[in-house]
Amino acid sequence: MFQERHIPTRVNFCTFFTATCFINIDKDWSLCIKCLALRTSQHVSDSSRGSLSAWPQVPCTDKSLPLVQNNGIKNQSFHRQVTDDGLQTNVAPAGQPQTPISNEKSQSLVPQRKNIPQPEKFPSTLEGFGYKFNEEGALMKIIDEKNGETSQEKFEFNVSKDHRFNQNRYEALGKVVDEHVYKLMEEAGLKKFPVPFDATESEPQTFVFATPDFLKTSADKNLLILIHGSGVVRAGQWARRLIINEFLDAGTQLPYIKKAMELGYNVLVLNTNDNKRETLFIRGSENPVEHALHVWDNYVVKPKSAKVAIVAHSFGGVCTSILAQERREEFAEKVFAVAFTDSVHDILRGDDFRHLRNVGRNWCASNDPLDGIVERMSDEDMTTVSAGHIVHEWTSYKAFESVFKYIEEKRAFDSKGKPGNGVGPEYQVEVASQANGKEAAGTTTGIGFENLIPFLD
Repeated sequence: MFQERHIPTRVNFCTFFTATCFINIDKDWSLCIKCLALRTSQHVSDSSRGSLSAWPQVPCTDKSLPLVQNNGIKNQSFHRQVTDDGLQTNVAPAGQPQTPISNEKSQSLVPQRKNIPQPEKFPSTLEGFGYKFNEEGALMKIIDEKNGETSQEKFEFNVSKDHRFNQNRYEALGKVVDEHVYKLMEEAGLKKFPVPFDATESEPQTFVFATPDFLKTSADKNLLILIHGSGVVRAGQWARRLIINEFLDAGTQLPYIKKAMELGYNVLVLNTNDNKRETLFIRGSENPVEHALHVWDNYVVKPKSAKVAIVAHSFGGVCTSILAQERREEFAEKVFAVAFTDSVHDILRGDDFRHLRNVGRNWCASNDPLDGIVERMSDEDMTTVSAGHIVHEWTSYKAFESVFKYIEEKRAFDSKGKPGNGVGPEYQVEVASQANGKEAAGTTTGIGFENLIPFLD
């Protein structure tokens, strides 16, 4: 079976326009191997590079890019045919003669199957990579495979001169770590619940983790929802880098899960970055926000669960703020505390976010002491304090004790029927002191929605 694309020859614009993008296919025409634009030296030139026809022939180095032959016929459109096995051929349109392609030219321009790099095969277990987590939760190199004894040597990223191999190896290890964290959450007493909540066997699906009976318990048992940030992290993780290079408690949500259960909370752990299987998007989890909305509608609101506290890191703050806006009445009714750790949410302007501002606090990355007051982007943003660390990924771990102290204070206020103001008594004293002329402790500002890209956890 063939797939066919029609490609015009007279294109006078190319978005890439660099010398290395072009292959000379005769004395007048050059082909851009990036966007397939054919250029003629009579119409296009570049003072810094000379006419296109003067450029030397450059073999295509990207084996995944399609190639088109001119076949010596000007002002003609050509078709590229791609066979099911991925090999490419080039033919003239119907009714026009096909010019034979010489073996030499074919060898220089058409990607050869033998040159296509094969994906590396990596182990599927930590032990296969030569590592294991020791009693302190640090990933260490195994020195005795028989008894599992580890050294004091942590994970080594650069094991080859090929950076691509090192990166692929790291990502493969990360997937093994995902499964290890899932196992640890199950050992802590959580179980998987499907997303979509009514998933069929024939459709792609993901899952969240939660305490087994959280859908059945009485309305007097509060629920703690944990939402990680963007990037490669999955359910139960704050930062993969910390899990692999530091220790489990620093990069996972396990300390939060265990503490919440000790305090009598049910726990719900979202999995917002698991969005598709191969090319198929998962219904109810097409993106992080859709995942959060689907889980809220079907696992939080529909079962008539008790009051809710939320801890969200990085982009999880964006998911939470959109949730507060899109489910405004339900959010205001159910949520009594929100703790952000270096959230990248936008300024919470307007009535849609009034309740979130009242019950929320953001522990941001800062070199100020833990809980030191940090300047906000706007008076309409929530209270912002220091997480006690300047690195984004560390904020959830470093603010752990303070976050739970805040949540418990908000729960006590809520249980007495008092309106929340987003701060505990000790913070109100600090604010009063500032009002009397003392400087705020710190100058770090919050992070707006427009600066999301660097924060991949």
